[in-house]
Amino acid sequence: MFKYKRRGNNSKRERIIALLRSEVAYVQNPKNPAEIYKYSSIEELAQVFIDFLKFHCNEPMVEGIGIKIITVLSVFADTLLDSDKLNGALEDLATGFESFLKKLGVLRYEKDTIKLYGDGVNYQGLLHTALGTLLVGKC
Repeated sequence: MFKYKRRGNNSKRERIIALLRSEVAYVQNPKNPAEIYKYSSIEELAQVFIDFLKFHCNEPMVEGIGIKIITVLSVFADTLLDSDKLNGALEDLATGFESFLKKLGVLRYEKDTIKLYGDGVNYQGLLHTALGTLLVGKC
């Protein structure tokens, strides 16, 4: 499944970037399998992704998600995949993705409290929409 081979004593960040480089450098169009997109800078994309995960957020419900996703990705990026950890890591990655989406929403609208929480009179805010149920962890 993973073609990544670790060279030397790489940091967790370097191993995760190498994993992302080997697994997502190309994206195939599901409607047209012959159409393949190659990211022009997978290194930069991977670094931005990790930086976003580490970015501080003032919302307690999503603050710890970055470290959780990085920890889970490091299980997949390890040179020797530990079969005892893989099932739990995959489940953690799935729930982590939901929290990743929450963090995107919170960071996008954190300074616009009316848009996020509503005005209490005329506008009920995004928390009362499908995004709101996602932000509070309900699907």
